[in-house]
Amino acid sequence: MTSVALHDRAPYKTCVTHGFVVDVDGKKISKSSSYSKPMDAAHFVEKHGADLVRLWVSSVNYTDDVPFSEEMFTRLSDTYRRIRNTLRILLGNLYDFESGTHENREADFTLVDRWILDRLENVIADCRAAFQSYEFHRVYHSLNQFCAVDLSSLYVDITKDRMYCDAPNSTRRRATQMAMHRIFDALCRFLAPIPVFTAEEAGRYLGAS
Repeated sequence: MTSVALHDRAPYKTCVTHGFVVDVDGKKISKSSSYSKPMDAAHFVEKHGADLVRLWVSSVNYTDDVPFSEEMFTRLSDTYRRIRNTLRILLGNLYDFESGTHENREADFTLVDRWILDRLENVIADCRAAFQSYEFHRVYHSLNQFCAVDLSSLYVDITKDRMYCDAPNSTRRRATQMAMHRIFDALCRFLAPIPVFTAEEAGRYLGAS
């Protein structure tokens, strides 16, 4: 109000607001409420880690009432492990990949490589649009779906034989590594604002690959 009175404008260009934080019964959680369980963020950071707390924040649509419970962190820990394990699998498959030395492998991509990269482009477009509109829950759901279904259940499973059984420098294996490198890089970039420590840790390994 002071800015409007002095300068005839608000002191910000965009204002984002959120709904009430509520328990499993839909009752508001606040200092004045009868909610007796821990509410302090430090409690959950100490118990579950900062990345899981940030993942919870990104998973909810804050424009509505925000559901909150201890059980939600237990469920989200499965999602976090899935994302982390996906990064670990990709890193394991990139252990002998040198960025910049296989850039001409696009012509060697197999059908499944081209499919996953097309899916990646869709995920990138969805995440960029969601970030621009502050719809962080869409980023969470898009990345979780991509890691759980497209990567873990399909692409990684389909390509594991070529990664483990083909000759190290075979055309097919190197092309798949190129695709995995692009996927890993994109995942780290879009995860960076949410599970920041996990993304930073993974990114360090990416820089060495």
